[in-house]
Amino acid sequence: MAERRAPGLAFLIRAALIVHGVFGVWQVVVGGGGRADRRVSGALTALASITVGAVAFGWPVLTLVVFRFGVAAWFIFAGLHLLFTALLTARSSHRRTRHSTRIRC
Repeated sequence: MAERRAPGLAFLIRAALIVHGVFGVWQVVVGGGGRADRRVSGALTALASITVGAVAFGWPVLTLVVFRFGVAAWFIFAGLHLLFTALLTARSSHRRTRHSTRIRC
């Protein structure tokens, strides 16, 4: 049902995952001059991306459901990050103001 509503989005997600994986493999093979641990982690990330993209072609509805949950989680974490950044900035600004008034007195 979700595939019928957004077939373009499902295809775009699947294609992007596979293209990301192919470029990751290309970077590991051609880039060659980096440290071994970065090449191994890049190769594993590329392999995982290609695998998830291939699985997404088999389960398009699952792809859209996971995409929705992923976007929702991203919004939640981005919002929490903004909230904590604002609180910490306000708190440190308040401390600096309080500290500078003590020095002047």
